[in-house]
Amino acid sequence: MSCVQQQRLAGTNNCLAAARNTQPAVARIKRAESIMPTPRKTIAIVEDDDSVRVAVARQLRLAGYTCRAYACADEFLTATHDTPADCLVTDIQLGGMTGLQLALHPAVTGKNLPVILMTGSCDPLLEIPAREIGAAFLRKPIRAEVLLEALIDIVGPPICDGDD
Repeated sequence: MSCVQQQRLAGTNNCLAAARNTQPAVARIKRAESIMPTPRKTIAIVEDDDSVRVAVARQLRLAGYTCRAYACADEFLTATHDTPADCLVTDIQLGGMTGLQLALHPAVTGKNLPVILMTGSCDPLLEIPAREIGAAFLRKPIRAEVLLEALIDIVGPPICDGDD
């Protein structure tokens, strides 16, 4: 179809607009989605074990969340000013500041950031302080469904509501 025919068909004098208007509606919707991506909830992961950090981030990304992964509490605290999060998922036993200390840090408590504490330890006494501060508590190894269920209970599904 020539440019003139497209103009007549679309009722416009602009060939570019005529060509754009002849796209199927599905293609126009997909194009709009690529321009304006759906806002997703951001989960901050603090884990000193590289393999666990990568695995947790991968699982959460597959579920649709945006993830920011950090190797230690200090790295997270440095980045928290620039990168807001909707939830903090952290190991309890980190090098340096512990996950429990991080959960009680003013940068976390001041934002009312929900916390999920993870541990590979079998010590039953670790769960008590976690519950006292209102954090969710999970023991490693953590099945993906269990982590996702805890996240959905705490922050909801990965796609942000219009109110967020």
